[in-house]
Amino acid sequence: MLSNCLRGEPADGAETIVAGRRGMLQWRLEARGQAAHSGLHYWDGRSALTAAARWAVEAEALSRRDGGPTVNVGRLVAGDASFVDDLAGAASLLGTERQLNVVPDRAVAEGEASFLRAAEQDEIARRLEALARDVAVSTGTSLAFGLGQSIPPVDPHGPHAAWPRRAVDLAAARGWKLEIENERGGISFPNFLGDPGPRRPGSDRRRYAHPRGVRGSALAAPSDRAFGGSAGRRRAADLTLRRFSTARLSLEG
Repeated sequence: MLSNCLRGEPADGAETIVAGRRGMLQWRLEARGQAAHSGLHYWDGRSALTAAARWAVEAEALSRRDGGPTVNVGRLVAGDASFVDDLAGAASLLGTERQLNVVPDRAVAEGEASFLRAAEQDEIARRLEALARDVAVSTGTSLAFGLGQSIPPVDPHGPHAAWPRRAVDLAAARGWKLEIENERGGISFPNFLGDPGPRRPGSDRRRYAHPRGVRGSALAAPSDRAFGGSAGRRRAADLTLRRFSTARLSLEG
């Protein structure tokens, strides 16, 4: 059974091997409040918009720099329930004076979290759900937090970490420099491969590969636009062959 792989993909002339890719977790927040006339009965209302906006601000504050997890609120729609539940039919309300005197009783926020380590997925989901409970209590509204599609990350320090380093050493032995890229955005083939797990001392790594399959890294080969003309295309082809020759040696060693 194959336990490791190196996958080629385009890059703008960069001599890199991609050892890490961020995973992704989509989420959706639904807020329900209490509609009221904003002039006569403002204090009787419970604004779903305010609750969702507060949650969104605090959710994005969970983001961390330098390779940490990030939370992005991609959409926030709020207003009267008749507007939020029928955006296509009620779009004509935008830019008018209608329903501006109604405390919004409905809001929907959608977005995604990204992370470089598998453990961060569960942690960020737990914190976003707990935040929904806290904001609901403090605003007197009802907040329902749900998870959508998720894609695991490729942790640059995971079980496959030795393979990119081996590729770098082999490239150096063949006279060219290959650098490790520990973090890249976007979803690629290696995101969908299971970790092979630890290798038993003295064992055949293929024999004890994880049943889910392979753990991968990506060799970033030059794209066509990185080199111009026929000479440039030959240069690109030479670099690509050089990369995959190194990849073959890495996987056979």
